[in-house]
Amino acid sequence: MSEKSELSPAVGKPFIEHLEELRIVLLKSALVLLVTTAVSFIFAPKIIQFLVWPLERVVQAKGGTLDAAGVLRTLRPTGGFLVGLKAAFLSGVIAALPFILYFFGGFVIPGLTKRERKVIFPAFSFSVILFIAGVSFCYFLILPFALKFFWGYSEGLGIRNEWIIENYISFAVQFLVAFGLVFELPCLMLALVKVGVLTHRMLKEKRKWAVVAVFIIAAAVTPTPDMITQVLVAVPMMLLYELCVWLAKWIESKDNRGLSLDVGDRGAIG
Repeated sequence: MSEKSELSPAVGKPFIEHLEELRIVLLKSALVLLVTTAVSFIFAPKIIQFLVWPLERVVQAKGGTLDAAGVLRTLRPTGGFLVGLKAAFLSGVIAALPFILYFFGGFVIPGLTKRERKVIFPAFSFSVILFIAGVSFCYFLILPFALKFFWGYSEGLGIRNEWIIENYISFAVQFLVAFGLVFELPCLMLALVKVGVLTHRMLKEKRKWAVVAVFIIAAAVTPTPDMITQVLVAVPMMLLYELCVWLAKWIESKDNRGLSLDVGDRGAIG
């Protein structure tokens, strides 16, 4: 049976009908994100406390406290409210991600071949795990390191650190989301390898272009324009890229062994 014959009847739908289905998916995704963000807003104080913890570690390591250092103030009446919204949005995105992937899966899967459908289900599940892993990696390792560097560098220049809460939460949320998205790279690349769009040889040959692309992406997703934060994002991306090269080679060799065994069994039956 050819791959074309494996396609769902949904492939033959009119283009306008596909657009209508996409509109419904986007509306449902937006509604779920709105609900999860609204629920998270109720717990905004706890979420803010969670986001502030890496900075608190840095200040305590310097022998002080956040109150004594005079940081994380707000300079406008709406400051606290906006901070609560940003914190709730981060929590809302993480909580809504499985539902959003489910909605988009329902939209995409009917148009895929049988082989592609076998890949998409584990890829969606793995993408949620990788996003949470990226956020956790940033929260426990990269964010404290970045905060420590910028805090110490300012002190070295004789500048007193008086960060306002709005700027800090924006920096932390963007940094955490950026790493969550960066960690999606293996999921995307290995799914493309599995369906035959990419090979490990292609990934090796395009490595120098991948370096350029990684730094462009890092510049786009980092919350500040400085090179330090861009490098902090780019280095894990390149390590993940190299991991993808090795995993792609392993997947291809595994698929080739399975194909050889299948051909051998058919020959024996014949």
